[in-house]
Amino acid sequence: MNPVNSLSNKTILITRPDGREIHLRNLIDQAGGSSIHYPVINIQPPAEPDIMQLNQFRDQLHSFTIAIYISPTAVEQSLYYFPVLPEHFTIVSIGNKTTEALKQKNILVDIEAKNNDTESLLNDPAFQMPAIKGQRILIFRGLGGQALLGDTLVKR
Repeated sequence: MNPVNSLSNKTILITRPDGREIHLRNLIDQAGGSSIHYPVINIQPPAEPDIMQLNQFRDQLHSFTIAIYISPTAVEQSLYYFPVLPEHFTIVSIGNKTTEALKQKNILVDIEAKNNDTESLLNDPAFQMPAIKGQRILIFRGLGGQALLGDTLVKR
């Protein structure tokens, strides 16, 4: 079988949210396949935030040392509310699409999870004791995302 046309005569159902399917659709087309886009989730911005609470948080932003971004949507939404991050932040990304989203916003990624998942980030020496001791960490993620990262870091 020719790898260039390995999806010839195949139709792939793409369930990614609107706007997040384009790259995959292009890869399928390049491999000779066709695709149907049927998004099964709809990513929405957070409900109207409490402005007073946001301002208080913004005032404390400088006290954090690490910012972890879980997804491209987390990048977009967090930068809407916090367009300028303190220069001393260590910027961490989970996933190559998240890294790409940060780079598009001219934000240098210091640490990227090796396997594009929470578990590989938690295994990174930078997130082990004693390196993690005393660090104040922000995690930018969506509502309902897995709590493994935050729970594990709190225990450490």
